[in-house]
Amino acid sequence: MRNRTEVEACINGLPKEWQAIDILVNNAGLSRDMTKLHEGRHDSWEDMIDTNVKGLLWVSRAVIPG
Repeated sequence: MRNRTEVEACINGLPKEWQAIDILVNNAGLSRDMTKLHEGRHDSWEDMIDTNVKGLLWVSRAVIPG
């Protein structure tokens, strides 16, 4: 989910009978380092943003045009 080129390759590599996607449910989510904001780790935030925000965008962009 976090790697745009891998997401694109996965969607573009679907078998022909699976390429007509009617419904997309963006359900991936990641929660890390649930400490107080001022104690949070930057790498945990990066992981969460890459998965929860960018992952949603990469998959949506790869699927919706079809």
